[in-house]
Amino acid sequence: MKIIKKSVRLLIVLTMTISISFSLSGCMFMWFPGYYGDYPALYTMACHILDTDGYYQDAEFESQAAVVPVETDEYGRTLFAYSDNDYPSVRANYALMICQYYTDEIVYYYQDYNFLLKKPEKENGVVMYIQKLSPAEPSIIKDPLYGFSDGEVALLKERNDWNKPLDKEKCVGNKIFNEYIQIKRKAKELIDNNYKSVGESLRNVLTEYDGYKNTYYKYTDEDAYNNIFLKIFQVYETPSDQSDQEVSKYYKCYFVCMSKSFRLPKENAFVYVGEFEFDSYNFEIEFSFSDDLTYQDALYNFHTKNYWNVCYIDDIIG
Repeated sequence: MKIIKKSVRLLIVLTMTISISFSLSGCMFMWFPGYYGDYPALYTMACHILDTDGYYQDAEFESQAAVVPVETDEYGRTLFAYSDNDYPSVRANYALMICQYYTDEIVYYYQDYNFLLKKPEKENGVVMYIQKLSPAEPSIIKDPLYGFSDGEVALLKERNDWNKPLDKEKCVGNKIFNEYIQIKRKAKELIDNNYKSVGESLRNVLTEYDGYKNTYYKYTDEDAYNNIFLKIFQVYETPSDQSDQEVSKYYKCYFVCMSKSFRLPKENAFVYVGEFEFDSYNFEIEFSFSDDLTYQDALYNFHTKNYWNVCYIDDIIG
């Protein structure tokens, strides 16, 4: 297996090198949004949990996300670090996560409170291999634990039963992949093609409040039953005193669980998260990085108050 991986990696490097040689005289863009490192199971878990496209990109290059195991407990759980970014907003994820276990095809983890999320700092020593024009090389993290306190790591381990016997009944599983952006693009395309159905379902349940209008949705994830996780934003707009009529924007955030046929159950489809200041690049950027676990508490409420990873919502609706 390792020989095969090394051969694939070598082939990719040679292909990219050839592409570079033909591009030196003009504008060069390297497209490499997949993950071909040694830990696709850990990569898959990170993509399902975090708000990410699953790779690193700057203006001219794309490269693999960094996936670095840090520690393993006596039952095989893996504490690992993950880093990427989300172009063009350049929102970078830097997460410490715990995976329970994985097979050749499925990765298993606890559904909630399974990560710590911060913004990467230079002291983390993240090296994305666009610098060497070799995006097939695995990206690295020199100091994975930098920025995380001992107390934070201890709580993360406690919540994920570190050094306790595996409890498979508490786990959820996902099929392992190595290119999340393609999965995400297909899901977004499907939703966009059914925009009318999606919009009607949302309008039937979500009432626009005074001053809150222009409801937007963002595809986030899909569970084992093809139920869809959407983040809904209702924007509050107040005209300013400026002559160009700029507006100050705030938003209310909801988490929504929708069936694969874009229908909503009559009860427990929505979880209200709260009111936040609007960010021009990414609505929930500060919210996601909340140090007081606000974001993870909201995810927990979302997972436990609806049918996420429980059953097909269409079966409930009938």
